[in-house]
Amino acid sequence: MRFIFLVFIVITYYTITFPQESQNKLQTPVCIEGDCISGKGKMLYPDSTIYEGNFYEKQRWGSGKMIYSDSIIYIGNWCRNFKDGRGILYYPNGDVFIGTFSNDEIIKGILTTKDGKKIHY
Repeated sequence: MRFIFLVFIVITYYTITFPQESQNKLQTPVCIEGDCISGKGKMLYPDSTIYEGNFYEKQRWGSGKMIYSDSIIYIGNWCRNFKDGRGILYYPNGDVFIGTFSNDEIIKGILTTKDGKKIHY
């Protein structure tokens, strides 16, 4: 019986002393610089994505740059948190897309692959 009680005490101690890694992770976006309500600022998201640019009513709005956690970079216009208007997508493999977006969807543009091939959308 003493052994079971001792094991319980040790497990409880380690659970309290060393919380799970997930408890230390960012749960909601955090403004790390400037004015992320209605101005220019920098926002860090839970998946390590970073947005730097204009905000309006706590939303990405106007011009800005998003560096996604998978290393894709978008530089361009935003409206209500969506890519909207002219923008450029830089892919980690060297491909570049220049075009027009609406509600995060590609409307038209040209993808230039790292070897120079152009694909029209």
